[in-house]
Amino acid sequence: MKAAIKNALVIGATGYIGRHLVAALHRECPEATIFGVSRTGVPGSRGWRSIEGDLLDPQLGTLLSEIQPDVIYLAIATDKTAPLRKQLNLYAEGTRHLLDTVVETKSEARVIILGSAAEYGCMDTPITEEACGNPQSEYGIAKLAQTQLALLYARRYKLPVAVARIFNAYGESPRHYATASLASQIARFEQDQKVAVPHIKTQNLNGWRDFIHVGDVADALVALGRRENIHGEIYNIGSGESFSVHQVLELLLSLSALKNVEITPNGPQTEEHSQAVITKIIQDTGWHPKKPLRQGLKHELDHWRSEVKILAGKL
Repeated sequence: MKAAIKNALVIGATGYIGRHLVAALHRECPEATIFGVSRTGVPGSRGWRSIEGDLLDPQLGTLLSEIQPDVIYLAIATDKTAPLRKQLNLYAEGTRHLLDTVVETKSEARVIILGSAAEYGCMDTPITEEACGNPQSEYGIAKLAQTQLALLYARRYKLPVAVARIFNAYGESPRHYATASLASQIARFEQDQKVAVPHIKTQNLNGWRDFIHVGDVADALVALGRRENIHGEIYNIGSGESFSVHQVLELLLSLSALKNVEITPNGPQTEEHSQAVITKIIQDTGWHPKKPLRQGLKHELDHWRSEVKILAGKL
């Protein structure tokens, strides 16, 4: 039986994953009241209420007491290139403050922490939740610290906490994401018919990644939030498949009208591998990814075509 969600609190509701999560909650739990916390306090769209605030806000306890959420999603994010100290302050210290507040207010909310595949680092074989963390970046280190802290609180205070380790989310993604970078360049060259030979710049074409559409990610998070029995667990959220960035580029080009494209890789071209084993979340929640990569990339490309047209209209 699925647990009810009457009140949901999304901290980081206007971020990339957060805004898709809010939309999925509104769709899948139409009777729920959804509260979204963000620093900007952007007015909530249909189906949710916006609250201006910060994760480290000392008034967080008052907010939890007033809302009485059934589930809390910690969907905060910062620049992955930020100094380690800043990232640790957000992810580790912020998580500690939230969980301390949950304990102090005696909240019974299920807490879903959004983690990252960056906590694992790169592995040659498909990655299960039991794999030891070997992060290769400061972002991965900070996210692993967040996870370890969350699991510690789950054990110490018997809190219903789950960590959702999200692999490479894409779809209407920020421009610096691999899929968005490629799709936005293709869309721009499609718009500019004067360029005889489109010149596409890429990062590591040989890196193999588990690409998961953001809509599927949001649905997985809703499914975790509705799980009755959570006892300090980690769940991988991915497609269960791995594709090279070169394959992604070829798929995007096959969906475009471009011909005679020149490709310029930048940086080291190393064969990094990352692929999720998603058996656990499928068994425990019944969720499974629905959008195949080609369909998801068409969505990404169409999004950037719209963005390019909007920008062209402003010039």
